[in-house]
Amino acid sequence: MPAHWTNNLDLFSGNPAYVDIMGYYQWIVNGSQETCVDGNSPNVTRTFSNLTLYLMGLIPPDQVSPIYLHEFNPKPGDAYFNTWGPNCSQPNLFTGTKAITIQDIINANGVRLPSYADSQKNFSVAFVILDDYNTDAPQSFIDYVNEYERDLPEAWRKATDGNSSITF
Repeated sequence: MPAHWTNNLDLFSGNPAYVDIMGYYQWIVNGSQETCVDGNSPNVTRTFSNLTLYLMGLIPPDQVSPIYLHEFNPKPGDAYFNTWGPNCSQPNLFTGTKAITIQDIINANGVRLPSYADSQKNFSVAFVILDDYNTDAPQSFIDYVNEYERDLPEAWRKATDGNSSITF
């Protein structure tokens, strides 16, 4: 289940309707109220956060809202929990929240290169299906790939908030 973002990052400023595609669980801590958003929930939209869009080169840094890092008590001997943070079903104790701005990220890691102005926004992709010698891929698999090809451009456009496109 590892993802790019740890579970204790709130990338949508407390909005439980969204989870970043590059994450899985998202904790929201508001005062003493803790809420965990599961990326598999039917009521959640999986999309790219503004931080992810910036790192992809699709938006400039001034469009990135602060993110919130929720700190929690580690579990002795549980490296996975201590690295990725609690999932929605794991008991935990949050000990604090730290706001992180895009400028904090730039100060720690440098600016994104190439810059937003110079980064690629539109992509061409292709699928290649490899079969064993003298066999054909099942038609159901080919149908699945064709359906994926049909739906991916619009899904990508929506997930990138219209900042990028994919063509085949």
